[in-house]
Amino acid sequence: MPAPPASLVCPACRRVRDRYPAGEVTLGGTFFVEHADEALSLVRNIEDAERRAHPLQRIITITRKGGKAIVTTTDLHVARRIAHALESAWGGTLATHYDEGGYFVRIGWERND
Repeated sequence: MPAPPASLVCPACRRVRDRYPAGEVTLGGTFFVEHADEALSLVRNIEDAERRAHPLQRIITITRKGGKAIVTTTDLHVARRIAHALESAWGGTLATHYDEGGYFVRIGWERND
């Protein structure tokens, strides 16, 4: 009889452990600077909703640097959902770039007023 596996790690947990994101959303602009807490609360709410429906879709990190925040995710779909929720709530512009050969999306959301 074969020995049981030492441990099994889900794909999302592996991405979190390895800090290997499938999505990255950068929030910036003067509006973000003035409303950062509110915007990041929306980001967390979107993750909570996604996680309930799709447990593998979650945030890896939220890093604030100067007047920007960078959100990394385990799945490109949750990154897109976060970006579109920001745009829907407050307008602004989105710039989306998909990695040609891989499974990665980089999205910038910015609003300047």
